[in-house]
Amino acid sequence: MQRPQEETVTLDDVVITAELSRRLPRLPNLFLENQAMHTLARLMVNQPETMLKNLVEIALSLCQAGTAGVSLLDVTPSGEEVFRWDMLAGILEQYVGGTTPRNFSPCGTCLDRGAPQLYSYPERYFTYFQATKTPFVEGLVLPLIADRHPLGTIWIVSHDEERRFNLEDVRVMTSLADFTAAALLLNQRQTKELVVKNAQLEAEVVERQRAETQLLHLAFHDALTGLPNRTLFMDRLGQTLERAKERGDLFAVFFLDLDRFKVVNDSLGHTIGDRLLVAIAERLQTCLRSGDLLARLGGDEFAILLKDMKSINDAINLAERLQQELRLPFHIHGYEVFTTLSIGIALSTTGYQQPENLLRDADIAMYRAKAMGTARYKIFDTAMYTESKKLLQIETDLRRAIERQEFRIHYQPIVSLSTNKIIGFEALLRWQHPERGLVLPTEFISVAEETGMLIPIGYWVLREACRQLHLWQQQFSDNSLTINVNLSCKQFSQPHLNEEIYEILQSTHLEPRSLKLEITESVMMENTIGATAMLWQLKDNGIELHMDDFGTGYSSLSYLHRFPVSVLKIDRSFINSSEKSEIVRAIVTLAHSLGMDVIAEGIETLEQQEKLKALECKYGQGYFFSKPQEASAVEALIVKGACASRSQSHAK
Repeated sequence: MQRPQEETVTLDDVVITAELSRRLPRLPNLFLENQAMHTLARLMVNQPETMLKNLVEIALSLCQAGTAGVSLLDVTPSGEEVFRWDMLAGILEQYVGGTTPRNFSPCGTCLDRGAPQLYSYPERYFTYFQATKTPFVEGLVLPLIADRHPLGTIWIVSHDEERRFNLEDVRVMTSLADFTAAALLLNQRQTKELVVKNAQLEAEVVERQRAETQLLHLAFHDALTGLPNRTLFMDRLGQTLERAKERGDLFAVFFLDLDRFKVVNDSLGHTIGDRLLVAIAERLQTCLRSGDLLARLGGDEFAILLKDMKSINDAINLAERLQQELRLPFHIHGYEVFTTLSIGIALSTTGYQQPENLLRDADIAMYRAKAMGTARYKIFDTAMYTESKKLLQIETDLRRAIERQEFRIHYQPIVSLSTNKIIGFEALLRWQHPERGLVLPTEFISVAEETGMLIPIGYWVLREACRQLHLWQQQFSDNSLTINVNLSCKQFSQPHLNEEIYEILQSTHLEPRSLKLEITESVMMENTIGATAMLWQLKDNGIELHMDDFGTGYSSLSYLHRFPVSVLKIDRSFINSSEKSEIVRAIVTLAHSLGMDVIAEGIETLEQQEKLKALECKYGQGYFFSKPQEASAVEALIVKGACASRSQSHAK
């Protein structure tokens, strides 16, 4: 067709829409057009990923074209702007996915001009399709621009000489282009927002993973030293135990406890104590192989899992190596600190099924080592476990004994050695066990002291002894009778001890002069700071203080001068040995020179009594006069007023 030059605007054979105005427009199909727009709108909301596919198919159908396509603007990694052939429908559908540079494309020209463009025989422009051997009759290209953002183009191509585009096609395609541009811009913005949100979410996920990793590390490691904690140690011990069952491996568990670590904390502070723990952990680690495991269980307790042992000597050698390593001083913030280890060792030869049992055995062995002194190690044996179970049972029974009032007091007379007259009694604790019968204090006092139960037990003894003595004083009209009650170290360290004693005296109506409190040298030595004022306060209120078991401890003369002690009690070990008679003589002479009286304990024979009388020892007690008895039996002795000397056959 010949086109008048003056009526045609051309640019490199690109025909602008003036040509279209001469063509007879086809009749519109508004129903199909509206239906198509509703379909696109619905897809945009519910299935945006399928919208472009449906768009090109709708354009192909409404405009009766041979090919329809969408080419979106993109930027290559090198910075070049190109059109992507994102979606095609019709004859050329198989060629989707290609690209064309923006500067060499009719799409670029259309986007630059911002208006529809009509191309006659456009194959020279659509160079991407030149190899298809498909005839190109006419192409209509419309820009996709929204809010001044160039996004790409939508276009249709006719491959039939009988089908050329008109103004109705431009109108339809313009509507599709406007909708598509708006939808694409909205999608891009939503995508950008989604990218930002995804980036934030990824950052949150990374931070959460980091936090989870940190929490996981903290869950299985000690925060101070960075060593594995008890949880991780038990897990690894369980794994090692399972492997040992299958392969017969020999391994050992070490339980380590620092000796006198509390002294470091109390004297230098917890900061120095913490730095010391870190330094100890580092030094212990140097003694181990790469496959061994060191853990901090808490406080000043550590554990070691020694694997792949050839014999028990491997465990012994490590224990000695650990002890040797800790003999060297630690230099912490200008302080030179020494410490030692008590080590318990449990071997895997016990055949246990649970890892907790191995750690328990190592713990038991450690306490046995600590009882032997500092810097010791001990390998567990079954006798230790038996003893540990026995102590646990004693603790359990003790708690029930307090509730069930199973404790009893036996009273042993204290007599004048010259007249055998009873001057008072010593209150001695006994436990009437429902199954074991009468239990002596030597079997349960240490457990009661360790668990703190000795404090309420001690106050009960004091109250009951004072009550009983006042009853006897009233019953036998003898206010000269006195009662001796032992005070433990735990009781002596109580800040309100004096107030408790005065309350007991008032509630039992006993005069303070009738109460004699027995304390050992070690009690005073361990409570030096608070002991002096407390003892003098008791003395000023009329309560006498007796130093029990004198000669077996420090026997410090300075303490005899410092504390208001009225009586020295000579321990039975000196009385029962003829070789120690000179020590007894020295104690009696010392007491007299200091204005103190003496009570000899453990007198079992007439010969011992006579020797003590010769040494001018005034008072004594022991089986020679009477064994400790219940209150009802003692009353018969009080009636007699004296303990008659018994024959040798009844001495014990």
